[in-house]
Amino acid sequence: MNQTSLLPERIRRIDPNPFKSADSPGIGVAYSGQRYVLKTGHPAHPLLPASEWICHGLAHAMNLAVPHWTVCQLDDGSQMFGSRFEGDVKAVQYQAHRPAQTDNPWVVGASYVLDLFVANPDRHPGNWLETEAAGVRLLRPIDYSRALLWRWPLPTPPFVAGDNSGQFYIVAIATGAMAKPDAMEALEQLRTLKKDVWRTIVQSTPDMWLAEEFKREMINWWWSPQWHTRIQWIRAQL
Repeated sequence: MNQTSLLPERIRRIDPNPFKSADSPGIGVAYSGQRYVLKTGHPAHPLLPASEWICHGLAHAMNLAVPHWTVCQLDDGSQMFGSRFEGDVKAVQYQAHRPAQTDNPWVVGASYVLDLFVANPDRHPGNWLETEAAGVRLLRPIDYSRALLWRWPLPTPPFVAGDNSGQFYIVAIATGAMAKPDAMEALEQLRTLKKDVWRTIVQSTPDMWLAEEFKREMINWWWSPQWHTRIQWIRAQL
């Protein structure tokens, strides 16, 4: 499984969210003392936790420094998606006015490819964290609530100039923060990702968040004609 633990993280309480979020009820404080940004489904997007889970798994498979994620369980038995706070948070925004001054500046190009692939229209400066731990500074993409299952089957184009992602990447491309070689390398990683890896990611999604029938549909989509068309379309954008 591509998650922090096979067991849910038990949550003691939920604190107010210091970040603006339409989809998070707050920060889950675990009995272990760790903190998680919690996400739960709602009537407008009941598959939100599954979207977050699968996108985090795919980002991890592409070597993007997403925070660790897991199932967070409240004392009443209800469960939410949880993205863990890691290290010392140095910045809660990335404006892309210049290449990232971190140990992984290529992450912007890789995130561009992934956001195109999963049709994420909501990549904006506030959906990044810059963290430091053990002397390593990392830029971390966060928040895939509006990606993948928000609009399934996936639309093409996945976002337009007026969307948050469109505006963000226009700046990133213009300033060189999004480097084409980084994006091309990420696309090759995505293109050659084995279907077994995708199957593992999808099947690891908790059943309460995604029905088995839907999981089979998503697994079969990988390497389908529609999947190949999407890969080819992304290549044409780079």
